[in-house]
Amino acid sequence: MTAPTDLPVRGRVAGRRFERLSEPHRRDAETPRLVLSRALCAWASLRFGKVLLVPVLLAALLLLGALHPAAGVPSAVALEAESSPPAELVSTPLMALDSYVYPQIGPVPETDPWCLRENPSCGRDPWWAERNEPQDAQLVQYQFVGPGLVTEQRFAEVARLLWQWSEGRFLLGEAAAHHVAIVTLPDSMSSLAYAAYIPQYRVVFVNRRFTAAPTWMVAAVLAHELKHAADHRAGSRQELDFEDCIAREQVAYQVEARYLQWLGARYQGFPSRDLPLERLAPDDLGLYLDLYHVATSPDVNAEAFEDYRQHCAT
Repeated sequence: MTAPTDLPVRGRVAGRRFERLSEPHRRDAETPRLVLSRALCAWASLRFGKVLLVPVLLAALLLLGALHPAAGVPSAVALEAESSPPAELVSTPLMALDSYVYPQIGPVPETDPWCLRENPSCGRDPWWAERNEPQDAQLVQYQFVGPGLVTEQRFAEVARLLWQWSEGRFLLGEAAAHHVAIVTLPDSMSSLAYAAYIPQYRVVFVNRRFTAAPTWMVAAVLAHELKHAADHRAGSRQELDFEDCIAREQVAYQVEARYLQWLGARYQGFPSRDLPLERLAPDDLGLYLDLYHVATSPDVNAEAFEDYRQHCAT
């Protein structure tokens, strides 16, 4: 039986192909719940100062019982541990802004590059290798979706790219209406999960190991997470049983596949394995192979079932 304060965490795990390429990332004697709660407090104090530190600290204290207390850094399954929250626990966004208080990212026409000129990779690298090099953690908001969506600056190009895709516009709009925040997990929380959406705080945490991956790849991961956020807002597939757990991931995989199909049509094909993939970091290569498998799979529902059946059965 799980602790009554357990919170569901949903996210994109690294698929089977990535697991074969990766070495386990270890940390001595730190439980996932302790590291995550400490990360929330540190992140809040650095980003907001003392004003929001108290409510975020309370959230962190709740998270002390949120994830299964397995030793070591969480695996993809541990980071995604799902269990029943108490009936009185309501969804409270980590950020709930209805006005612009952070620097604003302007709109991008559909035909323009998504990348920002201040990024050295913009205009230098081919589209499939373009990445966010500055990795600025400054919080920003977006003129084209409204003030409700708050992300770190490092994800601005991802948002601009998703905005150019019709379904991406819908997902970003839902995220803004739901007051979703997108931030980075500290290195100490590195795991085999690419990212995770925490419904209770409406926050997407992205694994720092992948934030500097090519922009189109990070966009695929965040499209998956934003689908979870949109489902959460709509109250769709929210039961904590095996059926809804699998269904949530299947529809998120479907979103990934549609995004990758759109991207392939825009650039005359999905990035081929014939490209000079040695330009990719080892972690990024693993993510590329994962996305390649989703893009070329004849049955993404079966892929999602295979990747999540063990997790959803726990």
